[in-house]
Amino acid sequence: MPRFIATHRSTLLALPALLSLALFTVPVQPCGPQFPQAIFTYNVHPDMPLTAFAAGQPGIIEPEFARSYLVVAYRTLTKQPLNALEQKAAVRLWSARLNHGSDDTSWMEGASLSENESNDRDCPDGQLQCWLAARRTVSDVPDIKLDDLRVYRRISDQYYGQFRNCLPDAFRYARTTLQQRSERLGADDRAVRAWVLAQDRVFQNCSAAESIPPETGARDALLQADRQYQIASAYFYALRFQDAERHFRQIAADANSPHRLLARYLVARTLIRRASLQTEPG
Repeated sequence: MPRFIATHRSTLLALPALLSLALFTVPVQPCGPQFPQAIFTYNVHPDMPLTAFAAGQPGIIEPEFARSYLVVAYRTLTKQPLNALEQKAAVRLWSARLNHGSDDTSWMEGASLSENESNDRDCPDGQLQCWLAARRTVSDVPDIKLDDLRVYRRISDQYYGQFRNCLPDAFRYARTTLQQRSERLGADDRAVRAWVLAQDRVFQNCSAAESIPPETGARDALLQADRQYQIASAYFYALRFQDAERHFRQIAADANSPHRLLARYLVARTLIRRASLQTEPG
């Protein structure tokens, strides 16, 4: 009898833990292909790490490899190996193609995020890294690490697919604008700090969270134009394309805005992005 009571009591004690596991769960997206045979070599891309392939260790070369791999293999076999800058460029390209939405490139031994950054001699580590370095020159702004800023976003909660929402040119343009405002006002100026904090909110929309910078209270016409551009960009990255289009059109029509020419292009890009993602009805 005492053993029955002890067992019953243990069951009752374990019941809350079991209920918590059942009630407080989070959705996951499983993906686990089970191949019917052992795979010893890849026929889509070379063996990991791809940094070794780019550095002149081709391993087994398959004719089915993408042309970018075959070009590197040809260079290696003809004793014309890639130099250090070309190796980084190649790995960035492969990273962007293979990463499928994940910003964790440690499996590629430090590969960067985008093929569009490959030929930037002023930013050999990529535009994202250069942007982070540039914002560190401004006083009294919280530090942001590379892992804190993700550039891929889910199409919607209904779809598994992701896409790169923030491209290298976004970080290049932000860095250039910051340098220009720092030269004009000084890196310690409150307005420059406010601009950086607003830009941080813009880039928060790259992945998931919606964060729209507020209107600025600055009287300076240039700072007002900057903020309008930041607001329009935040709407774009937040997938609020109607709002983004409206704001970009207003900027394009403002003869005093330094962003007016780029805004004309971004109107078209907004329309294309909206049509390609189809996140809004109609």
